[in-house]
Amino acid sequence: MKRKYRYFFKALLSAITILLISFFFAHSAIAASIPSDFRVTGSEPGTTTIHSFTGLPLTPDGWTDLLALVQSDSRIVYVSTSGDNSTGENYTPDSPEVGSNPFEPAGAVMAYATYVAAFAELRDGYPDILLFKRGDTWSTHPNYAKIDKGGRSQAERLIVGAYGTSGARPILQDTEVAFIIRSSFVVVADLELEAVGRGPTNTGYNGVEFEFSTTDTLLEGNYIHNFKSNVVCQSSDSIGNPVISNIALRRNVIADAWGSNGAHGQGLYTHQINDLLLEENVWDHNGWEETYHPMTVFDRSIYLSRTGGTIVRGNVFARGSSADQMRRGGRYEYNLSLQNPGGISLGHSQSVVDSTSSVKYNVFLDGHDVSGTPSAFGVAVGNRQVNTVVHDNIIAHQVTGTGNVKALTLSNETSMDYQDPLECPAPCYPYASGTTFSSNIVYKWELATGASGNMVIMGQAITDGVVFENNVFHAPQGTEAVRVFSGTQSSGPDASWIFSGNTYYVDGNSTPFVEDGEAYMNFSQWETYVSETDSTSTQVFFSDPDRTIETYAKLIGLNPTEYEDGLNKFLQEARNMTRFNWNMNYTAAKVINYIREGFDREPVSYSYSTP
Repeated sequence: MKRKYRYFFKALLSAITILLISFFFAHSAIAASIPSDFRVTGSEPGTTTIHSFTGLPLTPDGWTDLLALVQSDSRIVYVSTSGDNSTGENYTPDSPEVGSNPFEPAGAVMAYATYVAAFAELRDGYPDILLFKRGDTWSTHPNYAKIDKGGRSQAERLIVGAYGTSGARPILQDTEVAFIIRSSFVVVADLELEAVGRGPTNTGYNGVEFEFSTTDTLLEGNYIHNFKSNVVCQSSDSIGNPVISNIALRRNVIADAWGSNGAHGQGLYTHQINDLLLEENVWDHNGWEETYHPMTVFDRSIYLSRTGGTIVRGNVFARGSSADQMRRGGRYEYNLSLQNPGGISLGHSQSVVDSTSSVKYNVFLDGHDVSGTPSAFGVAVGNRQVNTVVHDNIIAHQVTGTGNVKALTLSNETSMDYQDPLECPAPCYPYASGTTFSSNIVYKWELATGASGNMVIMGQAITDGVVFENNVFHAPQGTEAVRVFSGTQSSGPDASWIFSGNTYYVDGNSTPFVEDGEAYMNFSQWETYVSETDSTSTQVFFSDPDRTIETYAKLIGLNPTEYEDGLNKFLQEARNMTRFNWNMNYTAAKVINYIREGFDREPVSYSYSTP
């Protein structure tokens, strides 16, 4: 009997050991996919990493070090729903109630009851600090609350933020605009701004508005949701020159923007500003609302008009109403796009200047229609883009969009009637020129029904210098590989069109190359048509190409029942993150390298301390 039990327990121990080993490898595989560079530390013990854009110090896990911004002459005021404007007090960093950390005061502080009373105590031109109590909710936060005082310098900023140890953000509920920022050297951090009282006849207001000559302002760790446009940044002088500059949005959750009564809504709208950083934010479900405002092509997560010096890096963009747009281009890198009707659109025929863009190391998974209108593309390089590079992106697994499917498009605009007499005198034709697509993977970007989509669209407004090299186009169903339009502004391939080293695989379609929608070509004919060299028409076998957001959700323990459930659970966890519970599992970085690993690509990373 003893021997019997001994064998039983030995077998049980072996089974447990196997389960633990399996669990370890299943979870360590994804952890190993993300380089430690995403968690920034100084190069030497005790040193500090300075963010290259904001100029501010960072904590080891990549947040702005707010404590390091406290100066010896900072004035500190607290706001709580249990406070009293008649007894509220002002503090200094050496006050015993404040202790060593004003964001987690050591003792009981005498708080003000309202923002207006507390803000009146701050001084313009000083690194003063106003903090709302975590866990409190202000249902009567004053509409159009102004931040019209600023800090002393880029490194000595005025801060509007939160205090306490609960981890919950203070909630400020508004029926109109939450904050209007009209000053420079400001940080707004760790607040929840929520629009309330909205309905079918309420056009809605914006959440945060930047006005006047604002510069060097940071929004970080906020949750801004349910406004018409959650963040709006636009201004210019009397002759149209940008006067807002150096605006950074980092690690915010910006969600559920929607307009009504004909008004459009954006997660972020910018116009006439210079130097913008969007880094590691979560943008979800912006531009539409199920009951009152269906999706339109005019509503987006980000709509950047006449905005120069833009860096969009490490964000999660999900379930937007329409494709995100950077009309003046910029750097769009290390971003994760989930079930958007379009990934990113760069340039526009109405842009008044040429611009160069970099689209690198992004992952685009799935697309969707816009209120019944088929739309599902990955990257679109539009007019006025010059020498733009689209490199090492993965565009995969289009399963939701019902038509108009295209992974990569180049200058498919035909509207050429806009001319700016100052910056683009006639004759002025805002075409795309000098675009390079290199080392990208397009995989199963097609219709789930088996109907044809397009992996590449070459549009009607291309001038010269088109380079396609070392890309992989893989479609198990009958998708078109490349469709070329030779319109009035583009006569089709010439010596400046370079196709080299690409791999095409389209199962079930022997003529997947199309010119003008009429001339269908096989691979050999295509090679002759564009003088392609060193390319192949063979299937590529990746190690694990069918990874999706659903398989990722399973790997990290979210236990999704199917694809939509996996998407929803991942995004809900991403929305729940704050400064207190930051979890790399729910960032773009983790998912990007998980997907890249399945396609046998090396992991990628970036540093906050380099431009």
